[in-house]
Amino acid sequence: MIAFKNVIFAVKNRESMDLNVLIFMMWKLKTYFFIVIILSIVTGIVFFFVQNKEYESKSELLLESSNSGNLGQLGNLASMAGLNLPGPSEGNIQIDPKLYEKIILSHSFIFELIHYKFFSTLFEKEVSLEEFFVLERYDGDLPENFRPGLLSEDKKNRSDIFHIMDDLNVGDLNKYNSYQNYAIGELKSRVTVLVEEQLLTLSVKMPEPEISTQINILVVNKLKDLLIAYKTEKLSRNVQFVTERKIEAEKKYKEAQKRLAQYRDQNQGVISQMVRTNEENLQSELNLSFNILNSLSQNLEQAQIQLKRESPVFFYLEKPVVPRTHSEPKFILYFFIYLGLGIVLSGLLFLALLVYIYLNKMSHTYGE
Repeated sequence: MIAFKNVIFAVKNRESMDLNVLIFMMWKLKTYFFIVIILSIVTGIVFFFVQNKEYESKSELLLESSNSGNLGQLGNLASMAGLNLPGPSEGNIQIDPKLYEKIILSHSFIFELIHYKFFSTLFEKEVSLEEFFVLERYDGDLPENFRPGLLSEDKKNRSDIFHIMDDLNVGDLNKYNSYQNYAIGELKSRVTVLVEEQLLTLSVKMPEPEISTQINILVVNKLKDLLIAYKTEKLSRNVQFVTERKIEAEKKYKEAQKRLAQYRDQNQGVISQMVRTNEENLQSELNLSFNILNSLSQNLEQAQIQLKRESPVFFYLEKPVVPRTHSEPKFILYFFIYLGLGIVLSGLLFLALLVYIYLNKMSHTYGE
């Protein structure tokens, strides 16, 4: 405080405020400026250590080319050589990879994710993402009116984000409560999707490293399920139809086997043209059931092969790993931010001192 008074007294006696005066003031008050800067840096370090840590899990995936089925001139040459190479399916529908970001960050997609449960080391129990974000918001306590949403096993195994227009009704519409909206917003802010041509980069940030990695894997799996459901809807229904018919054919085949075996046991040793005719009829019925079952089995196998052929293929270039160190906050960023803040505060202090000296000189001048 004495230094401030001495500097003010020395500057007031100067006739003008030139550069030498400013340098003189800065030199005399350098200790105070350094103290302000150091206190600002210390404050930043304290905030850095009390700030919640975020762990980032990243993965890179190579997407299949949208033109993979187009053989072009190679297909024409193969046809001339008498070879029939498989071409693109007539019903082949693909989603542009540029839309993957919008799909992943859509409310419907995120809404399915917040119901999955993970073990939280922070809260020492298994919680859903919805519960996790609410617990984090309310310092480890769930509100009394909080009711966690449940996701059926059917939805866990298959994505229902895309609906056929004829199948959608009012009962299918999602209704989000305030806690679900909060959880959806939190997760959306922690997921980053970048698509560059055939490269998909996915990043997930969470307060726990294991959960960030598990969510990264979950997002990729759910995206793949969604693309399969969208791209192979007709083929999936065909597989389901053939599977149901195959089950019925198996049942009829076993019944025919049983009837033939019973008839032979009952008429063992009996020599009769009628018995022989009935046995031949039962054998024909058994053969017909077997042929139908065999044909359906082949059709089912072909339908499943076609379904796999139409399924999108993702190749991991970089698999997600559990991060060892936190990605946010960054110490160097906090250091420079609060260093800059300290310099700004020192500049404001210096400016305030100049204004005070100027006003003091003006009042002294007019007072005389």
